[in-house]
Amino acid sequence: MKKAVSFMIILMFLISISPFASVSAKSGSNKYRVNVIEIGGREIEVDTDLTDEEISLITPDLLSDIDLDAGPIVSVTQTASSMEDPLSAADGMVSTMSISQSQLLLTVVAQREFYSQTYDYIRFTAIANWSDSSITFLGEDKFAIAWSDDFTLYGDWCTVYYDNDTTVRASRASVTPEVGVGYTINMYNGINASVYKAKIIARTKKYNTTGTANVVAEYAHETFTINPFGSISIGLFPSPNVAFSASWGIIFSEAVPAYDSFSY
Repeated sequence: MKKAVSFMIILMFLISISPFASVSAKSGSNKYRVNVIEIGGREIEVDTDLTDEEISLITPDLLSDIDLDAGPIVSVTQTASSMEDPLSAADGMVSTMSISQSQLLLTVVAQREFYSQTYDYIRFTAIANWSDSSITFLGEDKFAIAWSDDFTLYGDWCTVYYDNDTTVRASRASVTPEVGVGYTINMYNGINASVYKAKIIARTKKYNTTGTANVVAEYAHETFTINPFGSISIGLFPSPNVAFSASWGIIFSEAVPAYDSFSY
């Protein structure tokens, strides 16, 4: 009888640690429950609060741009913008270039990167995709992401992808560690090479608590410049907000912001 009881105790222990046991993610708290869905033959962890609309945005192409090992997806938002090049008469100067358009797809994904008893960790991935190369690439664009609730930035980078299969790291344009970070994107990388995609990764943390926060990404495309040495500054507050201000001689188009909420 004792042997039977001992065997049952051992069996129950083995089941409790089995990788196939149904458990709540992140230390068993209801705050961190996840669902597993399949997309393109891959199993993806998503927060139970993720809506059907958000799930529909998780395409195989998007999966190639995010690190699935970083944790369950807690938020996805996407906007499409028709970016115009208003190249016409400016200060008495008539441009001979025609007006062109291209679509910019702006996507932001928030993931619950990992959890400790002290901090919540949220990873933001912001992706700007040009649909084609009909847009006029003149010089430097700006790309920024901001968030609310004082999540502290502790790691970030921006990768720029060119159509000659090269990538570079963009330069920071502005950073407010509790609010957001922005980058300057060089639209050309050598002869006949222009940007088709840019991606920001921002890793943040906050002292463990509960709530709902917002995240917003914004992209500004330089469309015309009289002064090639002008610059664009990025204001990242009040949070979450991205505001571009151009120096004299620069005109730019802003994408429709990608704005969403997430729980922590």
